[in-house]
Amino acid sequence: MVHTLPQQDLSFNAKPKKFVVWLFVVSSTIMFGGWTSYYIVFAASKGKGHGLVLPDVFTYSTAVLLLSSLFLYLASRALRNGDKSKQQLFLWVTMALGLVFGYLQFQGWTSLYNTGAVLINNNAAISMIYIVSGFHLLHI
Repeated sequence: MVHTLPQQDLSFNAKPKKFVVWLFVVSSTIMFGGWTSYYIVFAASKGKGHGLVLPDVFTYSTAVLLLSSLFLYLASRALRNGDKSKQQLFLWVTMALGLVFGYLQFQGWTSLYNTGAVLINNNAAISMIYIVSGFHLLHI
């Protein structure tokens, strides 16, 4: 006797994929929030703060990161509206801004290094600057 299995619908099921994306977003938010809180508390603690002003390039990289988020949103909106050419344009702009962000991060690290603020030192707040900005770069 031969048994046949019913044919399953092999079409794309977005629910598990959407859950994984949201899980990644939430876990990234928690991770970066924890590191940022650690940095703020440790840098502000009496006698343990790092005592240096962050290079302006980190402010610029933050602006680039926010701008890339805007273009990613615009690409998503263009996709929903069925405008593939705009979607591709916005995705290319997002990718270019990601590369600019990476360049600015390296410039910031070089500036920190030149002031004597190195990754491995006796001040955890300075090390946390490298860790948070490095994971931002990996995240992108």
